[in-house]
Amino acid sequence: MFVAGQDGGGYDLAAWSVASGTVLWTTSYAAAKVYSPIAIALSRDGTRLFVTGSLGFNGAMTTVSYQM
Repeated sequence: MFVAGQDGGGYDLAAWSVASGTVLWTTSYAAAKVYSPIAIALSRDGTRLFVTGSLGFNGAMTTVSYQM
């Protein structure tokens, strides 16, 4: 399971094992300072995780890709 959040300093991401409930990894993307994550998608082959964030009031968006 993947979870994304924003704390004012960028995206924070975590992956959890559903079977054991343990955190598998965490990472962040500080360049997305004002963007709030709104979507997470895994590539069809499971090798990349995409996180898209929105600035909200003006419609600006950013997408970050992570290699799994």
